[in-house]
Parts: sequence; structure tokens; C-alpha cells
Amino acid sequence: MRTVDESNAINVVRGWANALMSEPRMRQMRRTQAGLELNGVAEFLEQRFPLEPAEPPPVAPPGGLLLPTDALTPGTFISSTDTVDRLTPGWFMPMPAFRISGLRYTPEHQAWDCNAPFGEPQRGGLWGSLKPGVVLYAGNDNRPNIPLSWNRGKHVIVDYGSGLIGCACHFDDLLVDTGMEVDGGETLGRIGSTGYATGPHVHQWVERNGVRVDWIAEGHYTPVG
Repeated sequence: MRTVDESNAINVVRGWANALMSEPRMRQMRRTQAGLELNGVAEFLEQRFPLEPAEPPPVAPPGGLLLPTDALTPGTFISSTDTVDRLTPGWFMPMPAFRISGLRYTPEHQAWDCNAPFGEPQRGGLWGSLKPGVVLYAGNDNRPNIPLSWNRGKHVIVDYGSGLIGCACHFDDLLVDTGMEVDGGETLGRIGSTGYATGPHVHQWVERNGVRVDWIAEGHYTPVG
């Protein structure tokens, strides 16, 4: 919900924008006043929306390979045939091959958006569990009072054990139930676009002891192609 200060800032900007459009020959005094007030709005916005502090570089876990996330752009393929021997022990391919299909892992988007390689169906592909575990929840997103952009749609949360939890979102169909035990790579659902999604994909995140981690950059999966 917009605050009073934010509304006042918007009103100042709109007021001077209308004045500038309606009075092409404003007197010097009014131009000076406009500059002062607009600078005040800029200072308010800088305080209201400070720059994010630089994120420390990720640290590879024991046995993991640290990958440069700059190399992982939309369209990157992750292929089991080329990387299976280099997977961190205990991690599994969610499908025989997948690509980074949308948003990458950032401080603002702490997950990877994935889908099948080009040339394969982008809707309906089967997505599996990254590790063996127990399904904590399988169902539609029914969290109350969340922003629309946070809606996971049909999703599955899996407890991998040792403080690791994974969540795969936006399925069209769920193929597991809450409480089920799943093997690594076992199918969770069919890729879709339920919830807040601009197209079919899987929004996959992983938490370690309650903190989101970059499960690809840690080296559990190596991009090829």
C-alpha cells in the first residue's frame, strides 16, 4: 500500500509536469522552485529505495564446483549426458536435459526459471525432485494476502533433509501428494504456467537452513552446450 510520503512525492512530480506542459514560458522563479521540489522528490526516493548492498560471492559446498553465474543465461542447456559424472553426490537431474528459460538467480529473484530444451514441448514436460526427500506440500498456492507476483500456482515443496528444502512452482498438473516419499529425479508434476507466470516454466528454489541458495552456481549442475 502506498504511504502518504510516496503519494505526496507523486503529486509533486505530476503537478510540475502538468505546469511544464501548460506553460512553455515559465518565469525564472517558478523554474527554480520546480528544480528545488523535484530534487527533494529525488532525495526522498533515494532514501525510500536505497541501493542493494553487493552480494558476497557464493561459496561452493564440499564436493561442489563453483560456477560463474554470468555464464548461465537464458537458453543455457543443462544436460545429464555431459554432466552426470560431475554432479555433486546426492543431487539428481529433474529431467533428462533442461535449459535456463527465463529469470536467473539474483538477490531479487532467488530461484532459477527452467524448462525443456528448445525443440521439445515447453508445456507438459515432466519435472523431478532435485534430491530424495519427503513432500511437505503439494497443492495450489493458498497463502492469504500475498502479492499477485508471489503466487506459486500449483507447486511442490520437498524436504531433502539436513536443512535443505526445495520448491518447484507453476505446474499444470501435480503427480505427487503431501506426505509422499520421493526419490531423486522422481517426477513431481507437469510443467505449466499456473499462478503468476508469463509462460510455461518451472520456478525452482532451494533453501538451506531457511536461507535461499543458488543451487546451480554451487556446482550441483554444470551447464554445457
